Amino acid sequence: MRDMHRRIIICLLLVLSLVVTGCARQSAGAPSPDIPTAAPTQPPSTGGALSCSLEAPRVVASGATVPVSFRLTNTGAADVYLLTWFTPLEGIANEIFRVRYGEETLVYEGILVMRGDPQADEYVFLASGTSISTTVDLTTSYDVSRAGD
Repeated sequence: MRDMHRRIIICLLLVLSLVVTGCARQSAGAPSPDIPTAAPTQPPSTGGALSCSLEAPRVVASGATVPVSFRLTNTGAADVYLLTWFTPLEGIANEIFRVRYGEETLVYEGILVMRGDPQADEYVFLASGTSISTTVDLTTSYDVSRAGD
């Protein structure tokens, strides 16, 4: 069981690296920092700095939920807009985690979302020095009902 949690944490760290490298968007000058009026059109910010953390329980009882807490902090000097797609900020709306049972990769069983162009409400504003966090439950998208690692 400990090995499974270690593997889950490694997979979650991979997801975080994708979030940090692919989701930062520079502010597009929307009048309200909380609700942009249009999707940002600027390229990803090169000077911004984001830090991420994931927390999951080391041991989970059989049949219990598997909560994964995700926190993203803007440690840079610039405010940013973040596209929530493929991050825990939108929930688990696609295969954003790789969950393993022993040597077997568990099949993603959650929803699959078809997407067009991002809309303004699919971005979150993160001012310099602030954080955003959420918790998702892996059992909503992966069958982790078997005991083991």
